[in-house]
Amino acid sequence: MFAAIIDDMLNLRVSRNNHEISTTINTMYADSSPVMIWQNQNGKRVVTYATIEKIDFKNNRILLQSKEKNRFESFSKDYTIYIRGEERSILFKQQDCKLNANKIAVSIPSEVRLFEQRLIPRFETPEKVSVDAHFDKRIGAGVGSERNFSARVMNISKDGMCLEFIQNLGKYFYEDDMLFLSNIDQTSFNPKLEAKIVYINKPAAGTDRMRMGLRFIKPLTQDQLRMLVKSYFLR
Repeated sequence: MFAAIIDDMLNLRVSRNNHEISTTINTMYADSSPVMIWQNQNGKRVVTYATIEKIDFKNNRILLQSKEKNRFESFSKDYTIYIRGEERSILFKQQDCKLNANKIAVSIPSEVRLFEQRLIPRFETPEKVSVDAHFDKRIGAGVGSERNFSARVMNISKDGMCLEFIQNLGKYFYEDDMLFLSNIDQTSFNPKLEAKIVYINKPAAGTDRMRMGLRFIKPLTQDQLRMLVKSYFLR
């Protein structure tokens, strides 16, 4: 049962993209698609269904209307509200809410989980969580010498990952170079994961960080990906 839950969550990714979030919620509103709303109250789950009646972007609020009378009577402002819609399986939670027996108003979320539309699901590192990858790379002319590096993992999929590193290390990394990952945080790889650098860029002006995308020479197995996501990407 637990493995099935993890597999289901592997198809969701975290989004903090305001445009993506607002577009998804707008589609739910336009389609009048059902929204599942629940609270966990002292070990008991209270569940109901509603539709979006109004989106107030100016005041950052979503108003949801229950299809049946008095469906929110058993809800409480003292518990977190969880909301899941059919559009891209959007899932988010809110503590800031106003409610009466038939309607509930919540803040437009700044972070949601969405069904992963990529052919290869990519899992983002949770906010305020640092996951580091440690790897070896040969540097220098000719045979060169092996050097160890550490970089922050921004996201990962079965086929590759994105790393962020301090800009002054950029002189060591070039497209098509090979890296050999020994571990991601406490998870070690034996043999090491071989990966090729497919891009290097600067995510924003004024930052001292660089990012590079890696493609694994041999894709992660489902068990490896499940282990990594469960350990570091579902916090």
